[in-house]
Amino acid sequence: MAATSSATASVLRPIQLQSSYPPPTSGRQSVYTFSPYDAVPMTLDDCVERVKLAIKPIQLWVSNKNVKLEKVICPISLNTPVQAVVTNCGHTYDRIHLERRMAEQPGFRCVELKCQTPISLVTPNHAIQSLIDGWRKEDTIPILSEFKEENQELFNQYLVIARHWAGKEKYSEAIELYRKAFLHTNSSKYYEEVPPLYEKNREPHKAILTYLHLTLRQLRLGDVEGALGNLFQCRRISGWTLDMSLLRAGLSLLKPESASMSNLLAIVTLEKDPDEKISIYKQILVHHPRDARLIYELCVYLKNPSEKIYYLLKCADIAKEKGETWWETKWRDEAGLIQNNESALITDFLKSSLVL
Repeated sequence: MAATSSATASVLRPIQLQSSYPPPTSGRQSVYTFSPYDAVPMTLDDCVERVKLAIKPIQLWVSNKNVKLEKVICPISLNTPVQAVVTNCGHTYDRIHLERRMAEQPGFRCVELKCQTPISLVTPNHAIQSLIDGWRKEDTIPILSEFKEENQELFNQYLVIARHWAGKEKYSEAIELYRKAFLHTNSSKYYEEVPPLYEKNREPHKAILTYLHLTLRQLRLGDVEGALGNLFQCRRISGWTLDMSLLRAGLSLLKPESASMSNLLAIVTLEKDPDEKISIYKQILVHHPRDARLIYELCVYLKNPSEKIYYLLKCADIAKEKGETWWETKWRDEAGLIQNNESALITDFLKSSLVL
């Protein structure tokens, strides 16, 4: 939940909630009055930042899955060292874990089997660190930002051979050749051929990562439709738990022909996190501010009483403008009920405080 909340905050401006609910208002003015409860529309830059946030944990997960990394294990953390050091007895540790253990246990001895030598000297293990860094790079995916120089002839040669190996179902070999090919072009035209190879090679996280890198490039080029297509491909891949519903909603709203209400509500339905649902509803309301039904659906998920009252009164104002008296009365009554409940809770709290 905490990760979702921080990701949501990255695409919405900070909101200061009002300490008391807005008073009942009527007329067209109230519908368009800015409230600190309202969302700020997502921009392409917001979407780019959200994709970057999505890439980081998957990139880390992929980098740590190279089986060669298991050849070097810190005997304290039982993981591959982040910063490899060697002790006076010749064994390799992760610096942060070794220094913490030495601080906790003065006279700390090497924990390697049958060693037990008191550790008196710790120095960087550059040879092992170089190996580890190399192994981590081996397991990265072809990234468009690795472009070195434009050489269309070399690019075409690698592309032809890569496609040949892909046709022979030699997916790992094909991917390596695609990596070499993209060193010689700054175009993302053929990058969409890479993710399906990872899927066929049973590497879903790498497929997702390549789709996200392609999404990043497309967003920077303003290709919203292409970016949306890749995000839905990410969602399709089984085993992927990272949710991009808010981003998909924001992108849909940037692409009017893709932003039909049925498509947007389908995105809301797929979202499981209530906080993300709220953010998506608010993004939709930026573009559909007078849809009372949508506003009322948002109220179901709101936790802050003052915010819920604000939106219920907004529904009532819209109903009044349309002459829908029954709905206006219903929504004003609901807002009043929440206000009365809040007032009663405050009164009970003050009474209990006086007794104490």
